[in-house]
Amino acid sequence: MANEIIISSDSRPYKSLITDIGTAKMANAALEGRKVNIVEMHLGDGGGTYYMPTTDATALVNEVWTGEIASKTINEASPNIIAVKTVVPSNVGGFTVREAGLFDDEGDLIAVCNMPDIGKATLPEGISSSIDIVMNILLTNVDAVNFVINPTLDPASREDVAEALTAEDIRGRGAELILVTRYLNSPASAYADVVLLCGPNEQPFQFGSSAALIAQLYVVEVLLSEFIRRDPEGAERSRQSVGKALTQKCV
Repeated sequence: MANEIIISSDSRPYKSLITDIGTAKMANAALEGRKVNIVEMHLGDGGGTYYMPTTDATALVNEVWTGEIASKTINEASPNIIAVKTVVPSNVGGFTVREAGLFDDEGDLIAVCNMPDIGKATLPEGISSSIDIVMNILLTNVDAVNFVINPTLDPASREDVAEALTAEDIRGRGAELILVTRYLNSPASAYADVVLLCGPNEQPFQFGSSAALIAQLYVVEVLLSEFIRRDPEGAERSRQSVGKALTQKCV
């Protein structure tokens, strides 16, 4: 279950902000040619009630959980907006999430947000499941920030890693690679000769997927071209034989 915190205008009740400390540290990092390393997302319950975050914050109101960053994604429409995700495991809970913060490797709060109440129960309370918390932040200088990612926290990221390793092995054997995927930024795309995107609601090799059908046609074309190259006379005999059979069937 994904819960996403968006960047909001001042008139809206929920928002994410870069803190004053975060702004200063990123400005200094840009001047000095280094990066601010964001390593954790902390979650809190807001002290039991709603509140509006401010840029002078240095900590959450009441922290209840700390976790590593599972993934970060650049917004396609606006490259200065970064979606940062953490995954709260199923065995953790007994609290309500109302706030979140991104912390760097020096323990400073770089960005903070509030959110609608998100209850995180545990099995003794009757339900147990992991939840995704996604925090969107707007950065004036993306190059001044580095996100330390632990992809093993995110099932989708684990699939990406496995896919990339398989793709790297395929290329290492000298074979050409066609990648059919739902994700344009899949790590495996770096090793692919051809990348085909299927629809967001399609499995990559679901029957009827346009991308899968195109991939199959491409493979057939490659195999046919290689067959013709290796045995042109046999290919010509096959062409004539197929043409004759089709003619007889049509008359």
